[in-house]
Amino acid sequence: MRKRVLQLGGLLIFIVLASYVFHQMKQGGSSDSATEFSAKYIVSQDPYNNSVLVTTDDQGRVKNYEEFPVETGIEYSYLKQLGQQVYFDGYIAKTPSFYDYDTKEITTLPTLNKIYDVINPFSQQLFLTVNGGFAEEGLYNSGACYLADEWVCKEFESELAIRNGVMFNNKIFLYANTASPELDEDDNLIIEEKILVYDLSFNLLYSCDIRDNLGINDGPIEFYHANNKLFIFGTDEENGSFMILEVDENLTIQKKVSYPETDSKEREQCVPASRFSLSDDELFLEVLCNKSSEASDYQKGLYQEDNLLLKIDLNDIENANYEVFLYGDKRMAGFDFQNQIILLENRLYEGENIELDVYDANFSKLGTTTLESLDSRTPTLVDISMDLIKKDSDK
Repeated sequence: MRKRVLQLGGLLIFIVLASYVFHQMKQGGSSDSATEFSAKYIVSQDPYNNSVLVTTDDQGRVKNYEEFPVETGIEYSYLKQLGQQVYFDGYIAKTPSFYDYDTKEITTLPTLNKIYDVINPFSQQLFLTVNGGFAEEGLYNSGACYLADEWVCKEFESELAIRNGVMFNNKIFLYANTASPELDEDDNLIIEEKILVYDLSFNLLYSCDIRDNLGINDGPIEFYHANNKLFIFGTDEENGSFMILEVDENLTIQKKVSYPETDSKEREQCVPASRFSLSDDELFLEVLCNKSSEASDYQKGLYQEDNLLLKIDLNDIENANYEVFLYGDKRMAGFDFQNQIILLENRLYEGENIELDVYDANFSKLGTTTLESLDSRTPTLVDISMDLIKKDSDK
């Protein structure tokens, strides 16, 4: 009799535990997502395909995927990471979104009534521009928004098109250039490039020319806000190098630094691309460059890149001890701050899959990883677990 009671008790405990486990699995569970996570990557939408969030198994093979409709989809974009959240520019979508390294999911923000263009999370408040295309008589319909309790927006019809912007010290700074340039008598394009400064009600306060007032060569320029400072990325008119300006709210230059690595015998025509920031003190900035025709390994007739990553001290941008990571024709595919790993995609890999080189935050190579491709599209962002990294010694 005692044996039968013990058997029934054991069966009851088993049923209770099984029911709890099933309930946890159904609800997403309290299990550690990091132990279940292998890799996720995002492929951006194009005119023929929607954007997709792909999940792989522990061998890097496609396990499942989530497809997003056009208006909430993700465009091909440079990565704009603030903390654990990565934001994406848009060209078709009306709903901005971000990927969260903690949840491993995509979160959408409030929807706009217009297609948005460039998003800037490095701003006093989340900021973006909207693009309405050409209006009548050569005017261009564009605008800007910042996120308060909801999106606060202003649209403009002008000969200037708003390209990007930022909020700083409760003012709005917009970069705009000529929407439809004309030719002068020497067949040179006539392009006006200005920074327009507004109050929060979009009343124009003042403006400046980027060449005459800031010594910036042809745009585009971009804004970056951190530590209650405003930075401008652009090209130095004096030497053609990529440079960063620190300016005050009146656009008076406080500090200036040019990076000689971006205008040398190896590379030229460098522009800012993906950017990654965990704190207001430090910025990892990807700079894309064309390989110079004077480079020893330049191949005539081929488009070649020679890219780099700058580690910048935002407390003193003129600090000469900045770090540079050179990685040729590869591009940034992700920066996992928690695990301190950098992913570079080998865009010239001739296999059918996605090949990634993995580095730590000190630019030392840890190994490689290969993921199965969903289709022929290049991933915009990749997030992998440490278990998928194949050490160089194991290859």
